[in-house]
Amino acid sequence: MKARWICLLFPLFLTGCLFSLNHPVMGPDGTAALFLDEDGTFGLFLETGTLHLLRETGLVPIPAATAGELPAVLDWSPGGDEILFVSSETGEWLQPIASTLYRVHADPDAVPVVVLTSEAPILHAAFGLDGRIVILRLDDEGRGRLETLDPEIGRLDRVFDDVRGFRLSPSRETLTTLHVSDELPVAMGAVMRWSLGVDNQETLARFVLNTPTAEMLAAVSDVVFWDADPTGRWVALALYGEVLLEPLLDSEGPSLFLVDTEDDTVSRIADLALGPSFSPDGKHLAYIASEDGETGFVVLHDLDRGTSDRLPDTEAASTCFWLAPDRLGLTFEINEDRHRLVEVDLKTGSLQDLMD
Repeated sequence: MKARWICLLFPLFLTGCLFSLNHPVMGPDGTAALFLDEDGTFGLFLETGTLHLLRETGLVPIPAATAGELPAVLDWSPGGDEILFVSSETGEWLQPIASTLYRVHADPDAVPVVVLTSEAPILHAAFGLDGRIVILRLDDEGRGRLETLDPEIGRLDRVFDDVRGFRLSPSRETLTTLHVSDELPVAMGAVMRWSLGVDNQETLARFVLNTPTAEMLAAVSDVVFWDADPTGRWVALALYGEVLLEPLLDSEGPSLFLVDTEDDTVSRIADLALGPSFSPDGKHLAYIASEDGETGFVVLHDLDRGTSDRLPDTEAASTCFWLAPDRLGLTFEINEDRHRLVEVDLKTGSLQDLMD
């Protein structure tokens, strides 16, 4: 049932589970970067694609930034002048076996530069402080390794092992990381916060890494299961019910838990939910919920009031992400290769197709 729940709510995870999603990534000036295929159509997983800038005036391609299998934008530089993106090679069952990380200026005439060629899959990367790049990739045993790269001298420094995902604060000074480990008598997961380059880890949450959660974390993108808000106060985790001894939860799908790191409290805000995503201003949490385990819809949770509201006309959404504090992005599957890219204006409630 748990696999059925994932695949029905997120049909895209039937293929290429570990790959980075081709979500539009917003730059400091409000420009979005994303890949489109040769026909100019959008998909969360593309066989090949060309990098485009989506501005208020329309789409601007960067023709030289054409990547091979499953390209995805990962990050903008703090100044908004460069973009990090990844392209992955696939093996059996479309699992990633190698990746190449690029950087390119946000200019139509720019030519990408290879940052790192890796024989192991690159799960995520972001611009850090002092020109360093934070990189998360799998090691030979399939465990997540967090590293920092100094591109000037090409040196990689290992930071942590057993990392499944990370989020950088807007200041680029603080990392929040999702750790998983099965080496203890009881397999455990944890969310940690620390200052980049400083050994001062703070534990924000710990949870039992039960079998259903471990299987899904090993199979799908980490954005399905967790997020940390940019203010540093909140952490959202989608976990299977066996982590709670009391009260028992009669569900074979994941529940969504919200951790308040200031009050040191946790609450379950949804019985069946995935894909938590905090707004850039830290005021809202969006996620995809379901009442029957088969049809998903988008819910907006107000963090100040503690209330949740179902957004109308969002049934069968595949993923949700933020374009601005008052603009939510959604994807809807058209077929296995194409997705609708929709913007929701939270002030008016109106929906608009961005790729029309």
